[in-house]
Amino acid sequence: TFTTDEVNSATVKIDATPPKLKTGTVSFTTADTSNDDDPDLTSTNTLLAKNGEAIYFDFETEERIENPSVTINGSALSSLSDVSPLDSTGTKWRATYTPSVTGEVTTVVFSVDRMEDPAGNIVDQVETFTTDEVNSATVKIDATPPKLKTGTVSFTTADTSNDDDP
Repeated sequence: TFTTDEVNSATVKIDATPPKLKTGTVSFTTADTSNDDDPDLTSTNTLLAKNGEAIYFDFETEERIENPSVTINGSALSSLSDVSPLDSTGTKWRATYTPSVTGEVTTVVFSVDRMEDPAGNIVDQVETFTTDEVNSATVKIDATPPKLKTGTVSFTTADTSNDDDP
């Protein structure tokens, strides 16, 4: 029985454990934080995004993974340009989604759909989130331009004595 390679002093480890998300690390952010926490919303932890504004979904895993698959607002993301590591450990990841929607999406749904570790252990349909674990924030996409409410426009002048001049 050998436990160490006598030539290279290398050991072999068997990894049969599937990768897991690290609890409490999921967070959402948007590219333009100046429009977050809109006072018209009932929740102060609602991040607002508009069409063309990037939405970020950051998460960490218990061990190194390679090329995770993520879905944001129904859009599957799996390329390294969409889901990329935040550091060299392979445990911190960021998925980027740029919406192009019509109307309004009141709650954006985020999910990690697939993770694979270097040993080949795969987890499918990992977990779905509507609220992040760091700030208890949700994300809303507002693609509806503002409109005036019908019947609410009125005109006045500073000098009402000359109004209705014949």
